[in-house]
Amino acid sequence: AQGTAGGWPERPVTVVVPWPAGGPTDAFARLLSQRLSSDLGRPFVVDNRGGANRTIGMASAARARPDGYTVVVAPNSTYAVAPHLYQVPYEQDRAFVGVGLLVSSPIFMLVPRGSPVTTVSEYVALARRPGSRLTYANAGVGATTHLATEMLLQAAGIEITEVGYRGGGPAIQAVLAGEAGMLFQPAAAAMSFIQSGDFRALAATTRERSPLAPDVPTFVELGYPDFEVVEHVAMLAPAGTPEPV
Repeated sequence: AQGTAGGWPERPVTVVVPWPAGGPTDAFARLLSQRLSSDLGRPFVVDNRGGANRTIGMASAARARPDGYTVVVAPNSTYAVAPHLYQVPYEQDRAFVGVGLLVSSPIFMLVPRGSPVTTVSEYVALARRPGSRLTYANAGVGATTHLATEMLLQAAGIEITEVGYRGGGPAIQAVLAGEAGMLFQPAAAAMSFIQSGDFRALAATTRERSPLAPDVPTFVELGYPDFEVVEHVAMLAPAGTPEPV
């Protein structure tokens, strides 16, 4: 290609998302793909490949031909955390080349509209009551949202029953339906529900308040000085993809 992308793209590009449809990574990948399609003149098509703790989608992208026609959009829980939690079917350090960091996002602690709690301190107090039976929706073991939830439980010294789901979309729907009483979700998935009033945001996980929700306090403000979790989403390509592409 010698300094140019050699006419790329000449055909549709597959954008692998290693999560089910409807979650925050999927939502962002679809917005990004629409923009790339219009800017570059070829379709960028989202391919949801969830399952096996996100490793199915990552493995399929790692095995793809490194010609620029397959990329993967993944949050830091998938490309940075998962290899430390599971035996992944690819060489994490050698399988991919970075295209770019796409998103740096706060995560919000959310309760549904009908929840009796309006602050983190009220939630913690309720959780400490004998027989409280509180539950939270987990969008994926080892996901950034899962780790943020566990950080709160550890910092506050409380125990909450986990209810597991296959991605952010199902977890959100579960809390809306009353199957679980709380969840952590990134801004991409949470903002429309916060704005509609279906979810109440109790706190943000970034060190500073988010301009997306300036009325929502941070955990740092609320007395958890070391509580900082940021959702990063990156685009990766199979190793060997030409640098100009």
